[in-house]
Amino acid sequence: MQNENSKDIERLIIELKDEDASVRKSAALVLGESKDPRAVEPLLAIIIDESRDVRLTTAVSVLEKMGIVTVEPLIKALGDRNRNVRLAAVWVLGKTDDPRAMKSLITMLKDENAEVRTNAAEGLEKMGWTPSTKLEQTHWLFARQQWAELAKKGALTVDLLIIALKDSNMGVGYGAARVLTEIGKKLGNPRSQSVSEAIHLLVDLKARDALTSVWSITKEVLLRDVKSNEFSKIEKALYAFISIGNIKIIPELKKSLNKNGTKTLVEAYLNCGHNELQKAAELWAREHGYTVKIGTGAHPVAWGRW
Repeated sequence: MQNENSKDIERLIIELKDEDASVRKSAALVLGESKDPRAVEPLLAIIIDESRDVRLTTAVSVLEKMGIVTVEPLIKALGDRNRNVRLAAVWVLGKTDDPRAMKSLITMLKDENAEVRTNAAEGLEKMGWTPSTKLEQTHWLFARQQWAELAKKGALTVDLLIIALKDSNMGVGYGAARVLTEIGKKLGNPRSQSVSEAIHLLVDLKARDALTSVWSITKEVLLRDVKSNEFSKIEKALYAFISIGNIKIIPELKKSLNKNGTKTLVEAYLNCGHNELQKAAELWAREHGYTVKIGTGAHPVAWGRW
């Protein structure tokens, strides 16, 4: 019987190299359950398997189940493009007391995915780690989504905003947007450079909901652009206002058209889908000698849609 079990283990180890990913995955799962020491090296070898399912379900999770924590392959898995693989690797590394694991988890506080960041923070807590520098503290608070604290310290950088706003978890993006309000309160007003940069970043990312959630700040920053002498800024701000679609900004849009109107802007107003802006555009065109026709010309923006 023991000989048969030994042959089964040998067969499963061979199957880890099978061309079929599902076969490799099944073999790894059974080997993990077996806790046979002969499976350790073969399992470590497939932690960089080409199949995402094999990497995630077996090479990381199985190693943890077997009570095997060899940090080198797990650290390598932290660079995987799939967030589930990174998440599993972070989870396992958080159970070790290896200094190399701690160093790697600190870098994962800046991961593009919120769950990975949170798991890295939890793993570091279990290791008894505390931030030793202001930068580490910033990344720690960011991983824990301590927005108010970040705002109070003036530590929400544009780099962190980019990560948060692009996160697949929409709640993280909204949290980053909400903290802009806190920044405005703590640092003075929307005229601070950090807030202006943040609003412009949200515009670049076409983050309509986030811009709406901090409307008073959005309005002040973009109106300041509208009143500048730089046409590119004016045009971008007006397009942003149209895409956000807040009717309270209509009077300002009409005023700006009369002051800064060009053929391009008029065509945008004419075709954005808002009746009042369409009429304003038709009036401007008549007064400036243009003949307009709905449905032709530029279509760079649509009311309330990006």
